[in-house]
Amino acid sequence: MKTAAQFLKKQWFTLILIGVTAYGVNWVVVNKRPVGAMTVIEAQAMDMMAMQPPLGVQPVGTAYALFRRSGESRTFPATVRAFSDEDVKTRAAGLVKDVLVYPGDRVVAGQLLAIIEADELRVKAIADSLLADAANTRISSAEAGRSVAQAEAEKAQLDSETARAGVTIAELDIEALESDLLRAESSKKAAESSFADAIVQLKYWGEEYKRSQTLYEGKAISLDELQQTERNRDSAVAKVAREKANVEAAGQSIASLAKRVEGAEAKLEKQMSAFRASLRAADAKSAAAGKADAEVETARAGARAAQASAGVSGQLAGYTELRASADGVVTERLVSPGTPVMLGQTVIKLKVDSQARVQADLPQSMLSRVSVGSGVRLTAGVLVQTGVITSVFPSVDPMTRTFRVEALAPEGFTTGMSVDMEIFLGSEETALTVAKEAVLTDQHGHSFVWTIKEREVDPNEVMQYTCTMHPDILEDGPGLCPLCKMDLTPLSAAGNLQAEKRMVEVSRIAGLYAYIIGGLEEGDEVISKGHTTVFPGMAVQPVEWGESGPVTLPSGSVSGGDHSGHGGDADSGSMDDMGDGSSKDAHAGHGHEAGQFTCPMHPEVVQDGPGSCPICKMDLITVEEFDGDQPAGEGQYVCPMHPEVVQDGPGTCPICKMDLVPDKDAEEHVCPMHEEVVKDGPGTCPICKMDLVPVKSEKTE
Repeated sequence: MKTAAQFLKKQWFTLILIGVTAYGVNWVVVNKRPVGAMTVIEAQAMDMMAMQPPLGVQPVGTAYALFRRSGESRTFPATVRAFSDEDVKTRAAGLVKDVLVYPGDRVVAGQLLAIIEADELRVKAIADSLLADAANTRISSAEAGRSVAQAEAEKAQLDSETARAGVTIAELDIEALESDLLRAESSKKAAESSFADAIVQLKYWGEEYKRSQTLYEGKAISLDELQQTERNRDSAVAKVAREKANVEAAGQSIASLAKRVEGAEAKLEKQMSAFRASLRAADAKSAAAGKADAEVETARAGARAAQASAGVSGQLAGYTELRASADGVVTERLVSPGTPVMLGQTVIKLKVDSQARVQADLPQSMLSRVSVGSGVRLTAGVLVQTGVITSVFPSVDPMTRTFRVEALAPEGFTTGMSVDMEIFLGSEETALTVAKEAVLTDQHGHSFVWTIKEREVDPNEVMQYTCTMHPDILEDGPGLCPLCKMDLTPLSAAGNLQAEKRMVEVSRIAGLYAYIIGGLEEGDEVISKGHTTVFPGMAVQPVEWGESGPVTLPSGSVSGGDHSGHGGDADSGSMDDMGDGSSKDAHAGHGHEAGQFTCPMHPEVVQDGPGSCPICKMDLITVEEFDGDQPAGEGQYVCPMHPEVVQDGPGTCPICKMDLVPDKDAEEHVCPMHEEVVKDGPGTCPICKMDLVPVKSEKTE
């Protein structure tokens, strides 16, 4: 104990210095080390098997389950030929002024090909055109005269109607006056009768008055009675005077009405004369209008004749312009400018390819099995179209023992193209089919396909993020790993489409299709490309698929999570896109200048000085160091995060976009049933659909 105390007393400064140094080193290691770096102890303690790459969105090629004919079919080589050949011939003799096309030129229907000089046709066309114009002018003049004549005829007719109305009014006036005259005569007779009665009364009272005077003188009556009789006599006298005046007034009224009747009758006669005159005038004007109509028709007939003559002349003049009657290609030009040509001489030859036809030679044994209307499928590479047989040539070639069939070529098939013509025979029934590549077999020998369905989204679902270096780190949102400071990535892909395994029953596989009798419905979207690494529930995205793989790639996660630190931009669209707008090929040779720095994991990152990679946070190294570390030559490359991704050259992973690295432990995979099927990576046998098994290749031994 005393020795330890003495040691501490002597070495206290050294011990404090060691402690401060250890603390400083620990602080630097914890706080100043590059993102993603780890100490030797951490590296030894880390369970590398626990590291899991983030799940991305798998690009797949898809096709739909559709009904197709289930009968027998046979395929024959065919050739696309032009629908017809056209000889462009002259329709007028003359001198070739210009030829506007050359062999190999493509022309369209109506295009001007050549011009022929024929002055006499052109002059006649101009003269006939002028005559037609003059005839049209005569029509206009005749129509104007007809309009005037029709207006005058209508006016005369109106005048006639007015005169007729005057006659009617005069007749009505006469009828009214005659009626008044009759009433006046009746009144006169009544007045005369009253006058006669008044005279009788006057005579009576005159005699009565004389008798009364005698009686008065004889003192037989009183004075009052005499005076009363006198008053009655005077009243009778007054009545006689009044009735006489009434008779005279009635006579005057009758005389006046008689004169008015005579005047009305004279007026009626005058109106009748005017009416007859208006009728004659209307007939004359109507005749003039009819004559004007005849003149218009004559002018129109002349114009039609002139226009017909002008049309013929114009058509003949148009024969000086040779035009294509259909789309095609110029195959031969037989004249040059300045060459005289005769009527009907061939000037240019065309091959009409606006509508092509596909012809195939079939063995004579199929003559009774093929007819017009038989269905066909035409295939030329990736171009596939369906159609029907439009012609069957019944004659059999005695040398080849074949006969020819023909179908109209759909759009996209060009003249000279070699085509496979699949002819459907027998049954017209249809069956549900999918691409045969879509049908897989499990370990029990059962057939299944991968279909695409909408992912059921939980509105309360929270996307969790993790660190690829420390999978025990889980967060409810993006951020940095508290241990290595790397960006957290989504724990799983959040695409809205996912793969679903569907067991199916296959009746047979013929040609390009597998015929399904159970497990699928028409219209189901089935994965036919890129399904070797698919598992149930995996996020997938249908993309355009080429012969060598996907033409475009989906984003790594539809959720929009940040995938930096794991191989580039998650939203890159093309498999050749490096994320900065440049292509993969542009970085194949690196193309960097001396003095520049780059990332050993992401060579597309280049800058003029040291720093850290904006993607994976690793320290940049000089271009010279990077180029010196690259392996020479090409071999098999694998993704460090997705070992199932293997290809025969450098590139990027289609899932996480990381650069592929050389695979030093590459193995060949063969089919246990078909030894001729050999691949440089895992997969399924295209013949029996069994999983390939790995074997050591000669290049790795």
